[in-house]
Amino acid sequence: MNEVELSVPHREFETDRLAVVRVQMRIPHGIDPSPRQVYMGFANDALASVGWPLVTVTVSETIAEQKGGPFVQFIETDARCRRLGFATEIWEALNERYGGKLIGEAGTWAGYLFLKSVGVTLPEADRSYFPP
Repeated sequence: MNEVELSVPHREFETDRLAVVRVQMRIPHGIDPSPRQVYMGFANDALASVGWPLVTVTVSETIAEQKGGPFVQFIETDARCRRLGFATEIWEALNERYGGKLIGEAGTWAGYLFLKSVGVTLPEADRSYFPP
C-alpha cells in the first residue's frame, strides 16, 4: 500500500463565501510521485459550522509542464451544494492566483460544460463523446 505525504494544512485565501485551506499531497511510490496542491473550500458564513469542504480542487503543477499551465486534475462539489456556484467561485479565485493560466480536461459531459463556462478552451464535443 502506498503511503501519502501531506503538508500541514493552512488557510490559503478567502472568497466571498469560502475559506480555502491548502494541503500539499504526494504519493512517493505512486504512478506519479510529484506533489499536488489540494484546495478545500469551507463555508465562511452562516454555514461555517459545516465540518466538511463544500468544494475540493486538486492542482498539479508538474503536469502543467506537459499541458501548458497549472492543471486541475480533480474538482468536486459536495452533492448537497451543487449548482450553487461554489465550483465556479473557487475556480475563478485559483485561476487568478495562478496568473490566469489554470487549465483542465473534462472527463464527463457536466465537466465539459463547467470548463466551457469558466472559459477553458476545449475542443468541440457533444454528449456522445463522454461515457454514460
